[in-house]
Amino acid sequence: ELPLEEGTVAVVQNYATNGRDAVNIIQTAAGIAMTAGQTSLRIADVEWVVNSGQYTPRMEKKIAGTAQVGVA
Repeated sequence: ELPLEEGTVAVVQNYATNGRDAVNIIQTAAGIAMTAGQTSLRIADVEWVVNSGQYTPRMEKKIAGTAQVGVA
């Protein structure tokens, strides 16, 4: 069991589009951390997995505060 460094969950949330992606990112990062002999899962490990796996940031749909012409 590896404790998570504060902020690692936020990084995973930004890139995982579903639960399977989230689990894969965490498992890969945990494997790297354990191999390196670390005692916790760091943000840097998760970011390395995201960069190496070529994950793209998840787009969030935002509704504008005012009506816009030509925009659904």
